[in-house]
Amino acid sequence: MAHPWLTVGRVMVTNQTRYTSGYSTIVLIAGVLMSTIATIAVAAEAGHQLNELWMPAPLFGVVMFVLFTALAIVTFSFRDVANRHAEKAEAYAREHGAQQHH
Repeated sequence: MAHPWLTVGRVMVTNQTRYTSGYSTIVLIAGVLMSTIATIAVAAEAGHQLNELWMPAPLFGVVMFVLFTALAIVTFSFRDVANRHAEKAEAYAREHGAQQHH
């Protein structure tokens, strides 16, 4: 028969609740902090490698603005499409009845 609880190290897990001691939490935070500090130290010693952009940085913003403006114009051109063909919709409704088939 399975036990309703399980103890691993200093962590006890029961059904839907997890209990940890304060010591385990401090050790976990200290480990993450030390790992982060070590990563930063290695990155600082490695130096920097600069890759040149293939066009000036502000031009990227201009290109994206033009692109999104063009997409907005395309989207705006589809406004009120259903009302442009209201006659066809009414003719279809008359031929097939008021019921809509999905």
